[in-house]
Amino acid sequence: MSSLVKLQRIDPAIEDNTKITLARYAHIVPHSVFEQHQFKAQIKLYSPTCDFISTPMMLLAWTITPNKEIIRKQTDISTVPWIEAMNFKQTNSIYWPDIQQSDIKEFKYDMLFVVKYISTAPSNEIYLQIE
Repeated sequence: MSSLVKLQRIDPAIEDNTKITLARYAHIVPHSVFEQHQFKAQIKLYSPTCDFISTPMMLLAWTITPNKEIIRKQTDISTVPWIEAMNFKQTNSIYWPDIQQSDIKEFKYDMLFVVKYISTAPSNEIYLQIE
């Protein structure tokens, strides 16, 4: 069973030192989705309109409470070294780095996933595929 959710564009943040507006996309995946996958879910980032190899991004993820309180950062990595280390070849999808799903199971946390462009880029449709 696979779940596909579209990340929603969130208000862009202005970086103080560069004055560049960066696109950010986010989605909260509830505890119940991980439970459906028996806390062994693999998360894939997918886009029909974006080339992940040529578009550098940051992948960020936090465990959060059902009340949206941030508990712990799970992922903070640039796609450039991640793609090189994992030798991804497909341009429109990459696997998300592993997250500790035992925390999600034990404390019934949700996960907040954020994709942030490192440089200015056009808007894209970005999805999380949970397998």
